[in-house]
Amino acid sequence: MKSTMSDSATQSPFRPTLFQVLRLTLRDFWDHLGLAISFSLLHSLLIPLLISVPLSAIKLFHSPPHASYFLLILLTLPIFPPFFTAYCFVAYRICTGRSVSWAYLLQGFRQHYWPAMRLGLIQLVITFGLLANLLFYTYRHHPFGTLLPLFWAYILLCWSLLLLYQYPLLVLQENGVFDEENRRARRGALAAIRRSFFLTLGNPLYTLGLLCITALLVLLCFLTGIAWILLYPALPLQLVTRATCLLLARYALMPPPPQNTPIEDTPWHVEPNPESKITSEP
Repeated sequence: MKSTMSDSATQSPFRPTLFQVLRLTLRDFWDHLGLAISFSLLHSLLIPLLISVPLSAIKLFHSPPHASYFLLILLTLPIFPPFFTAYCFVAYRICTGRSVSWAYLLQGFRQHYWPAMRLGLIQLVITFGLLANLLFYTYRHHPFGTLLPLFWAYILLCWSLLLLYQYPLLVLQENGVFDEENRRARRGALAAIRRSFFLTLGNPLYTLGLLCITALLVLLCFLTGIAWILLYPALPLQLVTRATCLLLARYALMPPPPQNTPIEDTPWHVEPNPESKITSEP
């Protein structure tokens, strides 16, 4: 027991880096390129289908635009949060070195449907509430000047940092990553938000860098067009899931990725010539 404790004490703790996150994410994405692209293609097909519903309601039933937009939100809420969580479930299996297929996508969608929908509802309410406060104090004259808009912009930035971890954490906690031997960890949307708060609070620079990389990746996908169809949202979801798994490996909740140690070469030496032995003999 003492030897194992001394060995663990001498070992340096695992600390993930953003470069490591990018390298492993690109490797994971390349190794499962077909599944990731087909998932992104399905996402690209769902968007115009959902948008066509409120547009048809405006033309056919002469409904007001605001009611049609509300209908669009009601349609996206039970679809996209479980849809994103399903791929995070597949990304979690990729990060742990297990096999993946479309069957696991369907399993992740079914297994995490209700917690993901509740999480999506909470995210929608909080995000729209923060945006409404930011816009209200930005375009309204008040004695505090720019102080209140900066405050709400800061709160919105902090909430954006928390959003990065919430879908992966929802998958991880539902699959028992946080369970102890005789104690079942809390499940549900609120538990995922609480854990995302503590992860962000303990790793602010790591999370801020992850937000910048994810935002830049989404922006590049949007500007190029074809990358939006083929890579979004599979690549950003793979990125945040891999970043979450590496961060949990720092706290020994998940195993760190295996080190790619080079294969040692055999020592170089000159083989003796068998003909010289024959000629040297009397």
